[in-house]
Amino acid sequence: MPELLEIADDLPLVKGITEVISELKKKGYKIGLVSELFTCVASHVKNKLGIDFVLSNELLLQDGIITGELEIAPFFLNGEQYGKEHLFAHIHDRYQLPAANIIYVSASRR
Repeated sequence: MPELLEIADDLPLVKGITEVISELKKKGYKIGLVSELFTCVASHVKNKLGIDFVLSNELLLQDGIITGELEIAPFFLNGEQYGKEHLFAHIHDRYQLPAANIIYVSASRR
């Protein structure tokens, strides 16, 4: 796990992201990190940036050691179809936010 978090610390972040998050939070916004990364990595980034919540997949651990197995978070699924686009309903229901107040941005893989 420590090695994985070291890798997380080396992930490139968008320039100015900490300032954007800070300004949005001052204005009363809740900030979430939606990531296909694993919860342990996403939570580490969340804590580093002051983000309010994380929605991500889980790496399974056994005796504190990562097994390499992945547990897909149910909010990424619509039946058998996997995708971030299924999160809107989950965010709406879980955080009791009006649909008009939910915005999320997804980065494409290169």
